[in-house]
Amino acid sequence: MARTLNWTATLKIALALVVAAVILVIALPAMASLAIVGRLAVPVLMVVGAVVALAIPSVRRSLLDWDDEELEVHGVKLAEGLMMHRGHAWVRSQGKVLGVGADDLVQRTLGPADAIQLPAVGTEVKQGDPLFTVQRGKREVTVRAPVTGRVTRANAKLATQPALMQADPYGAGWAVQLEPTDSHHWAEKLLEGSTARAWFRSEVDRLLAAISPEPMPVMQDGGPVVADLHNHIDDEAWQRVQACFFEDVD
Repeated sequence: MARTLNWTATLKIALALVVAAVILVIALPAMASLAIVGRLAVPVLMVVGAVVALAIPSVRRSLLDWDDEELEVHGVKLAEGLMMHRGHAWVRSQGKVLGVGADDLVQRTLGPADAIQLPAVGTEVKQGDPLFTVQRGKREVTVRAPVTGRVTRANAKLATQPALMQADPYGAGWAVQLEPTDSHHWAEKLLEGSTARAWFRSEVDRLLAAISPEPMPVMQDGGPVVADLHNHIDDEAWQRVQACFFEDVD
């Protein structure tokens, strides 16, 4: 599913385009003419560098989402600086490769994992294909590939310490590294910045509603209890959660 932008992100895009237009139409020609006589060669190079930087997708995404920050919704966390797939895989750019793992919503619904099945290095996947599986008892979540690419590394620690994924889902509990096949357009169908945070909020609310029509136990601040959320999901509710959040994914 293609990403959608809210009004804040749209405003940021418009602002970035206006700045680029001012640089190209006004500042660059003026500085270039002065640079002919050797006065402003350095400023011209700086302006050209800024324009080139805006043309780089990763830099442009960072500028448009400068308000990116860690998010917590009823105790379910989303780390800063991540891109999200709607199947609840997170993506972190690490140069030419992408770090990938399962978000905190997966951990809260399933509980501490008994086993994690990771793909072999060299495995090629398409976006939406099964990538790795997290198991606890008779329940399991299959996390789908957020991008099309090749597995370059798998987190060997998870073989002997599967609970590490729940303890530190956005850090030491990462699952695999992927090298995108399409180096230019791999992020087009991912959610990021304010769009990702708005989606994550709605997913947590939707999860709590799907678990039970009855009110969940509450914490001291009035929010639902989520530390042991998996203990409140019976078999019938689990079937709904698995179908709605981890199987029916565009």
